[in-house]
Amino acid sequence: MPKKVYLFEKNCCGPSPSTEFVSFLQRKFADEIEVKVFDLGKPNGLLPLPPSLRSKIQADGGECLPALVVDGTTVAERKLPNFLEAVELVRTGKPSQTSLTPVLSPGDRRNNRCC
Repeated sequence: MPKKVYLFEKNCCGPSPSTEFVSFLQRKFADEIEVKVFDLGKPNGLLPLPPSLRSKIQADGGECLPALVVDGTTVAERKLPNFLEAVELVRTGKPSQTSLTPVLSPGDRRNNRCC
């Protein structure tokens, strides 16, 4: 049974910055994972948000997005991990300290904001 890899983002300005990231994961893991992207800026029905992520989104207004979830566990938030780290996060299904509390550059902070 493939792992469920969900990316939650709030994309309100143009194309999603996660497109290349998701394509990479699909190529790298092929049939080992099922990847879905959920845009919280345009919710469409029920979302499979883990309770811990739902409470964070409610508490911080979505500042924790984008968030990468593997089989119900939030493994990265606030910033997409680099491809090498993403492979490890998907393989283990466990967060690393740097993926849950990333140091954001001024450019990253701007990219997390809506236009």
